[in-house]
Amino acid sequence: EFIEGVPIKAVCKAVRDNSTASLGCSEHSARKLGLSVANSLVECFSAMFFTYGFIHCDPHPGNLIVILPPEKRGQLSAPPKLALLDHGLYREVLQKHR
Repeated sequence: EFIEGVPIKAVCKAVRDNSTASLGCSEHSARKLGLSVANSLVECFSAMFFTYGFIHCDPHPGNLIVILPPEKRGQLSAPPKLALLDHGLYREVLQKHR
């Protein structure tokens, strides 16, 4: 399945350079975008570990895509979403370790 999005490395570079133009979106706060992506990562992996009890075992940057929402008045209309790729290796987290 094809997923339209931006490699997470590109988002990291945009945040580091304080410029979102390379992402194809308006010049809004790169810091705000970076914090939103970081929060999404924490929420995603926390839910996998603590709620569902399964963890993606290959979460390197090549397996993380950021899906940017449409813009409204030069700002993102919603927080970005994450797409995790390569679901070949998961492990169960036992209840006693959660």
